[in-house]
Amino acid sequence: MHWSSALVLEPISRIDPTQSRLFFRGVDATELSKTSSFEAALFLLLHGLQPSSDELRRFSDEMKVDWSRCKSILPSILPSDNLGGRSPLDRFVGNLDDIGKRYRLDLEHELLFFVAAFPVVVAAQWRRAHSLETIPPRGELGHAANTLWMLGIENMEEVLKDFQICLILHLDDPQNPSLGVLEESLRSGESVSSSLFAALQEHSKALHHGAGEQAMLMMREMESPERAEEYLRSRIKHGERVFGMGHRVYRAIDPRATVLRGILQRRTAGTDQEILFRLTEAVATVGSRLLLELKGQKLYPNVDLYNAAVYSTLGIPAELNTDMFAISRVCGWAAHILDWHRTGIM
Repeated sequence: MHWSSALVLEPISRIDPTQSRLFFRGVDATELSKTSSFEAALFLLLHGLQPSSDELRRFSDEMKVDWSRCKSILPSILPSDNLGGRSPLDRFVGNLDDIGKRYRLDLEHELLFFVAAFPVVVAAQWRRAHSLETIPPRGELGHAANTLWMLGIENMEEVLKDFQICLILHLDDPQNPSLGVLEESLRSGESVSSSLFAALQEHSKALHHGAGEQAMLMMREMESPERAEEYLRSRIKHGERVFGMGHRVYRAIDPRATVLRGILQRRTAGTDQEILFRLTEAVATVGSRLLLELKGQKLYPNVDLYNAAVYSTLGIPAELNTDMFAISRVCGWAAHILDWHRTGIM
């Protein structure tokens, strides 16, 4: 199936604020995360319809070809110097168009390569920064499993289902800041790689999806749920942000946060990580009350309150939270670029 032949009937993502629901191509995102593979959810986002078994197999096989291509470019983006201050990930995204030309990829297949190769670069960058050997992807594994494998997560099989749920939940979010930057850049005539680079920089900011890591740092500073009242009151009075609270569209708890809260509660129950769940509960309850009392704002937990905490229970360091979120969000960017291309916007 050629991507441009797909009939797109639903928007890539849509929020129903009254029911606090998120939809991907008309499908409830929370339900999709529990029943779909990552590859099937990605196909839905890109094509606007659910894949047949044959379409899914061909689609997955093409992503595996892209992993092999990515392995061949890693030496050029992971040199021993500091790349003039640019990270390997920045270098990869900035050079995407040149890579596409090297392999003679059209726009659709260049974007699929971008999505497939992104976690390969993230994992290699992380391991190189910690003086560890890079781990190449395995052909028999899917996208989510390979991401865990390349990071060196030891109990990969045990955490895979929860990790895949996280990846699917984060695929897209309508009218988010990074998407706005992407569209603005493309409309101004910038290249795909330059526009994706700009979106990635916006994505990493503390008030966007860098907020997940900031929420984790905030809870580490708070130390215990018993200190929530004192700590959060001081934070609000000093004009500091309570990370993980509030959303520009949802008027109740973010539905993705509800799913992640359940995962966090289940994974930490009866373990030495149970403090993580208690800390997030303290921020959600005490933070909500204090924000209303001190600022007159009725805010509810969003996905950033739980992201890094959940990932940490999977063995993924909190410092990787923003890049983990980006592994999903680049799928949404790719889908929007394709839709804009099909409709003549770019």
